[in-house]
This record gives sequence, structure tokens and C-alpha cells, in this order.
Amino acid sequence: MRRVAELSPKQREVLDALDSFPEGALLSELSKKLGIHVNTARGHVDELAERGLVGWRVASRSTRGRPSHVYHVRTPQQHAVMDEYVTLVETLTETLAGDDLDAARDFGRAWARRNADRFGEPPEDFEELATVVLRSLREMGFDPLVREADGDASVEVGLQACPFVAADGTPPAAAICALHQGFIDATIGPHHLDFMPFDAPGQCGARLVNRSASRSD
Repeated sequence: MRRVAELSPKQREVLDALDSFPEGALLSELSKKLGIHVNTARGHVDELAERGLVGWRVASRSTRGRPSHVYHVRTPQQHAVMDEYVTLVETLTETLAGDDLDAARDFGRAWARRNADRFGEPPEDFEELATVVLRSLREMGFDPLVREADGDASVEVGLQACPFVAADGTPPAAAICALHQGFIDATIGPHHLDFMPFDAPGQCGARLVNRSASRSD
């Protein structure tokens, strides 16, 4: 995936165009689709092949002459892989938990336990913990932005993106939100996390509360 992320805009365009041919494409077909000269297309394809993103095979032919090559994308496009996993998570969560949000949160906690080696023990310092939570939310695709931070008492963030919101804006099932809440719950030790679905235009909110600070007030 990193190799795809490092491509130039033109290389991405060529890779996407090639990916639109399920059975692969000749350079003549690819250049026609892109509206560029066949030699220009060859140069881009050679660069992508050097990165390991494009493969080729000899095309079957019925006439003599230099054999042609059929080129194909070797690495799945990241957005396509993400879409498949999003659908899988939705299906599993809704099948196993249904409308039982407590069950969905339990699944999320179990998911976090499977990742315990990755996250380790929650930091004792609340501000360090908040940084870890923000990183987790970012890695899960929620694009968190700090709205308000109250020292070591609480931090509130806006989740500016969600992989589970459909292209037409349809929100995910409540069980999906509960699943992720359970995941974060299991990584924050004794502290508390509130999810606030769609509390601002185009965002959901999340508030991490330091229970130790609350008890000492």
C-alpha cells in the first residue's frame, strides 16, 4: 500500500486506468483510454512495473511478428480493499450483535484485546493517553480533530470522517458505533469515553474523561 501512496498524480491516473481493464490491457488500449501517445503510456507502465505494481503476460496472437504484452495491476487499489473490509465488518457486526449494542461493545473490547501487544498498557499520564486514543482513532479512519482540551480532566474531539458512512451520506448502524466504542474502552484503562453521534454537521463527537480527576474534585 505504501508503494501506491508514493505515486505521482499521473502515475495514479495510469494505474487507475489500467485497473479498469479486468483482463489487463495492451499499451494501445491503455494509451487510447488515457488519450496519450503509446510511447508515453509505455514509459509510465515501465515505471509502475519497476515498483512492482504492474505485471504483464505475452498476448495470444494469430499473426507473426513481435509479440505484444498485456499489462495488469498487481496490487489491489487501497480504496477497493477498504470497501471490502468495511462491508465485512458491517455484516459480521450486524449478524452477530444485531440491535444488541452491549454485545457490539463486547465484540469491540475483544477486538482490542487481540491487539493488546500493539497498544500495550494504557499510559498513566492522561494527556499521553489522549494522544494514544487520537492515534488509534486516526488509524481507524476517523480523522479526529481536538475541539476542546481541559488539561488532565478531559479532551473532546470531532470525528471528521468515518469509513462506515456510505457514499450517499447514510450513517452506519448503531452497532458499528458501539463496536468502535468498545474497542476504545478497552484501551483507556479506568477512564471513560462518551460517543456523541452526529452532534455537529458532518461530524460525530467523542469525549475522553479522566475519572481519577473527577473523583479528586
